[in-house]
Amino acid sequence: PPDIVRSFSRMGTSSTAITESAYFGVVAVESSATAWRALFSAREGALNDYETGFTIDLGASAQASFKFLNYEGEGFSSGDVMTSDIAFDTQTLVCCTMTTSACQLHINGTSETSKANDGSTKSMENLQIGARFYATATLAFIDADFQEVIVYPTDQTSNRAGIETNINDYYSIY
Repeated sequence: PPDIVRSFSRMGTSSTAITESAYFGVVAVESSATAWRALFSAREGALNDYETGFTIDLGASAQASFKFLNYEGEGFSSGDVMTSDIAFDTQTLVCCTMTTSACQLHINGTSETSKANDGSTKSMENLQIGARFYATATLAFIDADFQEVIVYPTDQTSNRAGIETNINDYYSIY
């Protein structure tokens, strides 16, 4: 069974309302069970993350490897944005950037899928690393080891490559 203490890393609150952000996570996903297990989620109050904030999760279906990543939120639709297929227990650098016009995923420094964003304001009032909010309940915890998580409430598109290089220089991921 998942090690909840190790897998669910942090929950916190912030009054930040954002239109742009960047998530960088060094993570080794150990399994992909059902129930929308998330790397990261943000929401307002007791409302759903995908309606008031955003989520980066593994989707609803079990997978044989880390190959599906759902990035969805207020103003941009759900769907798989990952094209890589990574073996479980492999240290991976996941970067999700959000501007007022697009959301972009990078895995290990390589661009994956982009999707349109309408620029609406998202809430980062309630944050979770390693789990996801749905209404008043926390959905199942992710089975993963997090080495580092950095979240910026601002656009980091122009700094992304440098941040990824610094992280990779430290962890030697790719």
